[in-house]
Amino acid sequence: MYPTFGASGMKRYRSGIRVLRTNGSVNRISVVCSVYDSIEVAGSFPSRVSSHEVPVPETYSWPKKWLVEILRLTYCNKQRFVDFGDRLGAAARTSIAGVGFDQEARPGRVGDSRFPDLVVLLKDGVHLITEDHIRSEVRRFLADKAVQKLAHDKIVVKTRLSSEIIGKSLGRLPFTTAKGHLVMTSEHVKCGDVVALIKGSQVPFVLRRRTSGTYQLISEAYVDGIMDGEAAAISKFGLLELA
Repeated sequence: MYPTFGASGMKRYRSGIRVLRTNGSVNRISVVCSVYDSIEVAGSFPSRVSSHEVPVPETYSWPKKWLVEILRLTYCNKQRFVDFGDRLGAAARTSIAGVGFDQEARPGRVGDSRFPDLVVLLKDGVHLITEDHIRSEVRRFLADKAVQKLAHDKIVVKTRLSSEIIGKSLGRLPFTTAKGHLVMTSEHVKCGDVVALIKGSQVPFVLRRRTSGTYQLISEAYVDGIMDGEAAAISKFGLLELA
């Protein structure tokens, strides 16, 4: 895959996948895996009519709603951020699952390069923030002279992040985990599902426990803070069955 992630570790591994059959039919798959975290809070968009398209009248407002909701999610747990800018950086990366497009429309990992774009969108979307403590913190941040200059200098490119959000948000929702990570993944994920690292895979996956002791694979995921093997380095891997 491109751009490359290394969520299960930066070294190259054989996948270790085993197909388990009964009477010649596949009924389970065994993988080398580590269950790292669990989905705890889901983003909420009550006015969203369809997750498969953004109505033309909402082309301008939807990216701001998406960002504001992801920012709200950062306050739903005890995750520690260095400062408010660090909190916004996590929201910016998660809003597009860490991947954007350059001037030639080639995909690439964006890191914190979308942060200036986020500042501009956030400035336009302050009125959408309903929680007083979040709105006050945003206004203090935006009042900083360096931030004001950043927003002014970048105002001509604010549509870049907006268009990326519109594309990346289709069929997806933001979440937080029990350990405080922001997540972007399928809208079919539910609270209580687990975040797993499958050895040899570039990205994390969301799995759902079954009563039989096996797991159902729901979706791949972007999990901010563990996409380059940070979680793999402290995780124990073992066999896990998908059915």
